Amino acid sequence: MSEPDSNARTVAAYEAQADRYREQTQGLPKDDWLDRLAADAPPGRILEVGSAHGRDATALERRGRSVHRTDAALAFVEMQRAGGYAADVLDVLTDEIKGPYAAVLANAVLLHFQPDELRRVLAKIRGALLPGGLLAFSVKIGDGSEWSSHKLGVPRFFQYWQPEPLRDLVGECGFDVVALEVDPGTPWDWIRVLARPAGELGDAAVELLGELVAIDSVNPGLADGARGEAAIVEHLRHRVERAGFSTLVVTPDGLPNRPSLLAWHTGSAPGPCLLLNGHVDTVGVDGMAEPFRPRIDGDRLFGRGAADMKGGVAGLVIAAEELGRRARGSVVLALVADEEDRSLGTETVLAHLGVTGLRPDLALVAEPSHLDLTVSLRGFAVVEVEFAGRAAHTSQPDEGVDAVAQLGRFLGAVAAAREPIRARGGELLVSVVRGGSAPFTVADRASATVERRTAPGESSAAALEEVEMLLARMRNEDPTVTATARLVVARESWQLQPAGPARTFATVLDERLTTVPGRTGARFAAPYWMEAPLFEASGIPALVCGPSGGGLHSVDEWVDLRQVRAFPEAIGTAVASLAEGFDAD
Repeated sequence: MSEPDSNARTVAAYEAQADRYREQTQGLPKDDWLDRLAADAPPGRILEVGSAHGRDATALERRGRSVHRTDAALAFVEMQRAGGYAADVLDVLTDEIKGPYAAVLANAVLLHFQPDELRRVLAKIRGALLPGGLLAFSVKIGDGSEWSSHKLGVPRFFQYWQPEPLRDLVGECGFDVVALEVDPGTPWDWIRVLARPAGELGDAAVELLGELVAIDSVNPGLADGARGEAAIVEHLRHRVERAGFSTLVVTPDGLPNRPSLLAWHTGSAPGPCLLLNGHVDTVGVDGMAEPFRPRIDGDRLFGRGAADMKGGVAGLVIAAEELGRRARGSVVLALVADEEDRSLGTETVLAHLGVTGLRPDLALVAEPSHLDLTVSLRGFAVVEVEFAGRAAHTSQPDEGVDAVAQLGRFLGAVAAAREPIRARGGELLVSVVRGGSAPFTVADRASATVERRTAPGESSAAALEEVEMLLARMRNEDPTVTATARLVVARESWQLQPAGPARTFATVLDERLTTVPGRTGARFAAPYWMEAPLFEASGIPALVCGPSGGGLHSVDEWVDLRQVRAFPEAIGTAVASLAEGFDAD
């Protein structure tokens, strides 16, 4: 039911009883609420709507923030001016909010507006906020509305709210709710809300994704003559430096053309340190007509690296820039080369991490997971096997030793050993074979590349022993077999820790992403390897979560833009939750 002139009548009540209101409202709201507003709002001035006698403004100023004090009641404005503070008359329902502001605080103010009025006010506030700005407000829990003379002895209009309808209305008005908490009180319980304008970070991530896809960063270890990561690293370095990050470009020993980027920002207040990791190299582009022209079709962006993993990198960079605007905690970006081949970039970054002066509490690896919570990765090993035969004319094959024939028997042995390994969750196969030198000549050499995927709990390094056992059986059956096996690389499997900061962050992030399209909602046990184990091995608890799409490593690679948009927003809210736990510790 609409109440005409409810705002004007309520303001008049405050005009008449300003002194009485000051006497009855000396106690501050919850310290952690104002702490979080002061810490998480970006640099800039905070607008307080309904400053009254200035209690909350003074508390924010003691926390190092500049506050524009305003009130719709002239009596309160004059009260603050008499105390030596600058203050202005502002009725947010009828007046323009000029801005831009880093945050808007409306403690026990918006509860005087009817739902349609509140919608209009929230729209004004949204337009007055800086990018990444915060809205903090509180209302009373209840149903319906009433005129109440409680405390002041004159009637004021009150609109009551339940948490979920309030959350829905805030969302309808273009905000993402960062936190909505119920604060018990007497005689009413309160709802305290922190929110940010929706879509800003997501739109910025999509824009950056387009820039990144347009940069050729094919891994030269996978494609001869490929350009590598230098151009994309330089593009990202310039960007994050403009956002106030310190940077360091690092390269592996002897490979100056394979750069990775370390960038970091330290907040002015204590908080968690989050490392955000993504790789900037891609696989090759054979068969693609325009691999570096980002093309959007509905909710899909096509192009090489869109899903693997420039969508994740774009989300990480935008999230890092947002975290850098907050006072609490620190953030490290590790944007690395060579993930698609030998992981030289991450190994190099970890070797130089001490330069930042920071020790990350956890690492988020934004590999494509459809934003599902990743609980495990399989490890892998690559073993090169070489058979040495003896050449002879093919018209007299018994005078030679056929290395290709031995290779064929080896392929059969691998196939026979495969099923028990698969039953344990692993995999064994030969992916590359080579043999012979020319027609009419018995092959004097042959080789095979063996891949072993290991389930959590299995040792990847043991793959060499497994291959040696197969070769030993062949030698027992045929003394002419001469073969050697060499372990090329081994990467261990990984499981998300059952407790600790990575598990906590993963759980909160998963909750924030529940409604994003394209997720299965199931726990993701990845059949392949990612670089999370490298961070774990260096003592940094890791988790894996990132936007995905389809066609990874194929000619029609695409990423789901709905996931790209949601990713940086979710990281920001999850970090805020982690910061609360950090403070509690």
